[in-house]
Amino acid sequence: MKTLGDLPGVPATAADDLKWESTLQARAALRGVVVIRSTTDNGRPCWIATRWALTKQLDSLLELSAWLDRVGAGGSKP
Repeated sequence: MKTLGDLPGVPATAADDLKWESTLQARAALRGVVVIRSTTDNGRPCWIATRWALTKQLDSLLELSAWLDRVGAGGSKP
């Protein structure tokens, strides 16, 4: 059975997750997007991305990465 860590470009450890999150925040900042780590009402982690009047909740780093690619904040993946 494959895990997220087995997918290309997805970190395998918690330390890799922190590095990937920092990389995604830097990619976002280069496009003027602020990314804040938060939690949902049920305690699950989420990331809030904001720029101008846009606010978007993303439920995983993989989802955040894909969204950044769509808004033109592309970059190399880990």
